[in-house]
Amino acid sequence: MHEEDQDRLDIRIYSDSSGYEGNVGAGAVLYRRGVRKGKLHYRLGDLTEHMVYKGELVGLTLGAELLQKEARVKKVTFYTDNQATIQSLDSFKPGPGHYIADGFLHTITRIRHKFPRSEIRVHWILGHEDVQGNEAVDETAKKAATDGSSHDAALPLQLRSRNTLPFSKSAFKQKFYAELNTECTNIC
Repeated sequence: MHEEDQDRLDIRIYSDSSGYEGNVGAGAVLYRRGVRKGKLHYRLGDLTEHMVYKGELVGLTLGAELLQKEARVKKVTFYTDNQATIQSLDSFKPGPGHYIADGFLHTITRIRHKFPRSEIRVHWILGHEDVQGNEAVDETAKKAATDGSSHDAALPLQLRSRNTLPFSKSAFKQKFYAELNTECTNIC
């Protein structure tokens, strides 16, 4: 039995990102006592401008936004299938998307102040293992990539349309080297 299946009486939040049909989408789904209570999705933009990794951080941020709207918070587990995302939350060194990780941690800190006895943790989950919440958030992230974001009023302030995320330097580098490689292949 998966550990997340044992979390039935608590809040479980699944977050994910997807590079799908040329775009990056992120999503989060919140379950309380095994029942889905909310979901959010966000389209970062084109894969040539954004990395899926940054989408993973956005997914956590969406999950924190869902959690912030809950009336009682005791024991919460965030599940993500990206270990680098979890590691970035413990890092003091600025890296790609660090400002998104900082926003997530800031929101979690506010929630912990509001509910001082709460226990909030982030766990890694193996992707694509037929876990209901993980499958639901995977579909949500793909939907974001193709159909766009949740309504602005439901999104965290940093993700509303007037506050678009900056382009990723890594994505631009990948695009540049891919184009350079194509040119070299055609010339050589």
